[in-house]
Amino acid sequence: GVHAYGAGRPQILDDWKRALDLVVRKQGLFTLCFHPHGYCRPEQIAAFVDYAAQQYGPKVKFLNCREIHER
Repeated sequence: GVHAYGAGRPQILDDWKRALDLVVRKQGLFTLCFHPHGYCRPEQIAAFVDYAAQQYGPKVKFLNCREIHER
């Protein structure tokens, strides 16, 4: 998104939401990496997590690096 729209643009969050909707439908894996370089704003990450929790509830799991490695 940063290359298409620029850093921190609202379209990035919209793209994440659409991608998550497709991944949930296909029962796949959505990987979100936190970039410290200003590609996205902290508010966008929080809004995305809120969207996932409200939209899908227990269908979506948030894993930390240790949990991913264990799986």
